[in-house]
Amino acid sequence: MKTDKLILDGNRVAASIKEHLAERIRRLTEKGIVPCLATVLVGDDPASATYVRMKGNACKRLGIRSVRVDLPASTTTERLIASIRQLNDDPAIHGILLQHPVPRHIDERAAFEAIRIDKDVDGVTALGFARTAFGFADFPSCTPARSSPSWTTIAFPPKASTPS
Repeated sequence: MKTDKLILDGNRVAASIKEHLAERIRRLTEKGIVPCLATVLVGDDPASATYVRMKGNACKRLGIRSVRVDLPASTTTERLIASIRQLNDDPAIHGILLQHPVPRHIDERAAFEAIRIDKDVDGVTALGFARTAFGFADFPSCTPARSSPSWTTIAFPPKASTPS
């Protein structure tokens, strides 16, 4: 039984995705629409803060506006949901990413479900996850997208000097 090797060059895939994304962002900007991602961080977990900072930097490099909402670790579920609803209602915000985990006293599922489906860029709502699982999500999340039957591979021909 012969199996073909598939070498996935993550850097090439990322560069291709960024190139296509930059073009889409440019076209939106020409129409007066500046894409905007809101990140919500509850508490002071250093790893989460680093991740949110990296997202903000990536947005800046691509020409996406980034709004960071920092809430103290003592924030209640109700206060977090109120902050998410404000972002939902802001027409200048196009996507919301709630960094998790959130502090233990917060109902994370309730907070995720407060994100409007059209702004759920991480696929964390039940509907967003279901749409990913059935292959018709606007913003499929990474993990379910990989296991979804609709997942496609971006493959590039191997470089001539690629060792076998």
